[in-house]
Formats: sequence, structure tokens, C-alpha cells
Amino acid sequence: MRKPSGSQSVEEACAKIAGVDIFNNRVAQQMFFKVAIDYSRNELRHDGIDLLAVASHDELYRFCGLWLEQHPGVSTDMGLIALSLAIRTNAHAIVQSKLTE
Repeated sequence: MRKPSGSQSVEEACAKIAGVDIFNNRVAQQMFFKVAIDYSRNELRHDGIDLLAVASHDELYRFCGLWLEQHPGVSTDMGLIALSLAIRTNAHAIVQSKLTE
């Protein structure tokens, strides 16, 4: 079975950040955030949600930074999965709150 164009698996996303030091290297941290945001965007598309219509790049990067501060020492792979889930959960909550306004 083929993946939809532009879609990536969690394994592919993890491979992009394998071995990077997300706590002591600012460039690696930004790359980690970008991969988490891109993976989340792809996953949210399946639910009909455009992540960038819900939050700006700046808001997403701030969210990622705050999340990482709250989870010191998390492994890169588990961090990517958990951060992506946090992004998606919050995006769903924002969309739901807008629907009930």
C-alpha cells in the first residue's frame, strides 16, 4: 500500500532527527521542532485540519519550546512522538473550541 503524496511515517520522521542533541544544540532543537510540526501537519491533514490555520509558525515553535522545557531528558524519538501528539491534541482542542463559540 502506498502512502499519500507528502505523507511521512513516524519512522521516517524519527530518522530525520536520529542522534541529534535537542537539549544542548539550538540548531538541532529547531530541526526537532520543524520535524515535529511537519509530522503533526501531515497527521492533522487526515482529520481535515490545517495546522497553520490553527496556529502560526511562531506560536508552534513557542509551544514546542515550552513543551521541551517541561520534558527535560526525554529521548529524541519518544520526544518527537509525544510532542507531535501534544501539538495534534491542542490543535483539535482549538478547532473544537472555535466550533462551539
